[in-house]
Amino acid sequence: MSRKITGGAEELNPVRKNQGAARYRQAAAVYIGVGVPVIIITLFTPGLTSPSRYSEVARLFFAVPFFLLFGFLIYKGDQVFAALARRLGTPHERSERIGAWVQEKLAMLLTLSALGRTFVFASNTVGWQPEIHYTPPAFHLHPIDPLPLMTVNAGLMTIIVVVLARASWVPFVRRRLNTRRLG
Repeated sequence: MSRKITGGAEELNPVRKNQGAARYRQAAAVYIGVGVPVIIITLFTPGLTSPSRYSEVARLFFAVPFFLLFGFLIYKGDQVFAALARRLGTPHERSERIGAWVQEKLAMLLTLSALGRTFVFASNTVGWQPEIHYTPPAFHLHPIDPLPLMTVNAGLMTIIVVVLARASWVPFVRRRLNTRRLG
């Protein structure tokens, strides 16, 4: 049984499709325009990173190009993935739906990731450092000195979460609710 990949109401109504594209453009602009300053604040504010965490600083520094890449994929991901699907032999209409589907799922995943970072920054503000260990799986909160400047990062990340959710989760939930009402 093949499952049809649909882009929801946006593909049926050109006005909604343009609104959806505008939401993704706005989300990409906010993701890059607000996300990069969050990284810069974290990297260059004295006292936010201890010498024992320099490896994390290096990872943050190398995260900037990926941040820019994901921002681009939020902005033009539907076209990029549709073109890739066409190169693999998928018909035009189906490739457009695949591109929109992948763009939406990527934005949804990045929303959850940003929500996690918001939690970390908010925890740092009040004096807790969350840590996740993968082997064995565990979650710990370690007391640290409160970092009031992380309130700025938490606020900026909240803006990213709201804009990404508006572009991806809100239309997804609306489609699911409309499908249940019709079916």
